[in-house]
Amino acid sequence: KAIDWDAGVFIERSGNVVVERCYIHDPRGSSNTWTYGHPQGTHALYVRSAGGAVVRYNDFVGSDRPRWNDAVTGWGNGYPDGGFNRDADIYGNLFAFGNDDGIELDGGQMNVRCFDNKFEGFLCGISVAANLRGPSYLFRNLIVDLADADGRTRLGALIKSGGGSTFTKGRTFLFHNTFYAEASGGISGV
Repeated sequence: KAIDWDAGVFIERSGNVVVERCYIHDPRGSSNTWTYGHPQGTHALYVRSAGGAVVRYNDFVGSDRPRWNDAVTGWGNGYPDGGFNRDADIYGNLFAFGNDDGIELDGGQMNVRCFDNKFEGFLCGISVAANLRGPSYLFRNLIVDLADADGRTRLGALIKSGGGSTFTKGRTFLFHNTFYAEASGGISGV
């Protein structure tokens, strides 16, 4: 049975952590698709960082079934210290096959950089909803072939932002990304 919030690597209130050159693949339990409500299930990496996290040169690969919920998820999307929190670098990674987001940068996002990554086979590529402090930077990422396990793209977005005007106080900068997908959302919540 899928266990929501379970992960291959679990970062809990730790700072200056490096996750490097890991191959985290084929989750034990699959997550549900959006047909049955918000996906719940396992993740490759769970992040509740005190700051200074580096995630580089990893392959987070689900399969067509089983899939990740999010490949990389974070605690506290609506909190200034949520997710990667601050001073983080996420680069050179492959994110493949999940039913929700490739990565959630949601939360504080103060000086968070996500670059040179590839995202494939998710409902949403990169989530920055909500960016409470900022700035965050998304550059030279490749997002392709978005859809959950049911082939659903209607709810998807290449980049998911927003979170409400009272929440989204930080800025997100996008430079030189390549998008090739039929997600209807494009860049949502702008």
